[in-house]
Amino acid sequence: MFHAGSKDELLGSIDKVIVPHTLPFLHKELVALWKGQRYFEGETINQTLDGHLLHLLVSISILEDADSARNVLVSMMDITDRIRKEQHQSKLLAEIQEKQLYAEIMQEITIALTSQIKRDSLLDTIFEQLQRLVEYTSGSIRMLRGDKMSVVRAYGYEEMGAGDFIKELEMPLEKFVLAKQALQTKRPIIIHNTKKDPRWTTYPETQYIHSIILLPIYTRSKIYGLLSVEHQTIGAYNRATAEKLIPFAHAAALAFSRSELYEQLNSELEAKQKIQEELAASLEQKDTLLKEIHHRIKNNLSLVSSLINLQSFRTEDQAVKELLEHLRGKILSISLVHEKLYRSSDFQNVSLREYVTDLLSSLETTAPVSKLIQTEVVIDEGVSLDTNTLIPAGLILTELFTNSVKYVTPPEGSPVEFRVEATTHTAGLTLLVSDNGPGIPYATGGTLKDIASPDGIGLTLVENLVEQIDGSLEIEPPPGFRLKLELPL
Repeated sequence: MFHAGSKDELLGSIDKVIVPHTLPFLHKELVALWKGQRYFEGETINQTLDGHLLHLLVSISILEDADSARNVLVSMMDITDRIRKEQHQSKLLAEIQEKQLYAEIMQEITIALTSQIKRDSLLDTIFEQLQRLVEYTSGSIRMLRGDKMSVVRAYGYEEMGAGDFIKELEMPLEKFVLAKQALQTKRPIIIHNTKKDPRWTTYPETQYIHSIILLPIYTRSKIYGLLSVEHQTIGAYNRATAEKLIPFAHAAALAFSRSELYEQLNSELEAKQKIQEELAASLEQKDTLLKEIHHRIKNNLSLVSSLINLQSFRTEDQAVKELLEHLRGKILSISLVHEKLYRSSDFQNVSLREYVTDLLSSLETTAPVSKLIQTEVVIDEGVSLDTNTLIPAGLILTELFTNSVKYVTPPEGSPVEFRVEATTHTAGLTLLVSDNGPGIPYATGGTLKDIASPDGIGLTLVENLVEQIDGSLEIEPPPGFRLKLELPL
């Protein structure tokens, strides 16, 4: 076991066998003997004579009844392979959990960024969300205009005494070679130590900057500029940090694209309305533009859904597959609203029964083929919701449907039953969502946040969406999961 040729060789090399990892076990063993225990067992780490660590399960039995310990039976079992397998499995589990958490954060960040249409709000949101992924001392967004860049938003410079400097800084690309390189290669530039990198120019006002990442912000058709993330600590950023931030830069670019499209369409619409203010055709032109917006948004969401589906097909990680399908369902619920608006003459309200029926039908196609699913929609034909309420409601139903498919396990041959019922009253609309599962534990007066898993965002997202539309919810007791949702009309 210790790779010794003889007993004498082993006993003569005891200083090699006993390593610092062995000492806690020896301490416990000596204490046990001192207390008079006649049996002791534990795990320890020793070392073979050729330098390999050995995990052992050791048991010690003192055979005499007297106080002496002349005859002691010692058993050692090599458990190195078992320990290594356990460590490997723990590492894999930690990596999967880290990837899931990162994917959920990026999903929330992407929604937060792309929900901002106005440029100023978007610029503020970028730095608010950036701190969820990386620590930074200061940072700026530099927009490209011709062969120069200009800072359109800066954070942290005032506190470091460089506020006026960064506002007045002229940045021609020929002078700022690192920025030019990042924009030309469309790859991030990482500097671990600005004081030792000849490519970096340190100004008196920027002496505090020791690490920096320059991230290009671009879409397929346009380069918008750079996101500069700076830290006062040497070696704060590396390649792994940059790879984590690349999806963030892409989400920011998508948000800029949508903001630009909105501003362009809004500007065109205002100009046409001003020119043709007294013409009856202005209303028709406005409707056409709105239809085009919904059509483009629907097409863009379909493209995103297709990309997610392609990635899901290519990955072999089941946890990642489930996460991607979950994300695709949420995108589908939003896309369906815009499709309904695009095909309707009413650009504000959508039939709730038609929307819920089509949504559940589409979600069924994303469910595992091994699951039998039966949906039921009980909603009057005349009930309709505006987009401000319908999109959050669609996301709520998507989340609840996904949870039901995932957690409800009916008897073999029986389907997962998912039911949505709506009733209107003077105060608004009541949605009752239920399934045939065992239900979930709850406390009277509690919220979904109280019972939500700390590793997921599903039920917490439902709670937040309900608050967003000024609604309220109530969890009804088992059997089955039953959720009553009150919505204002």
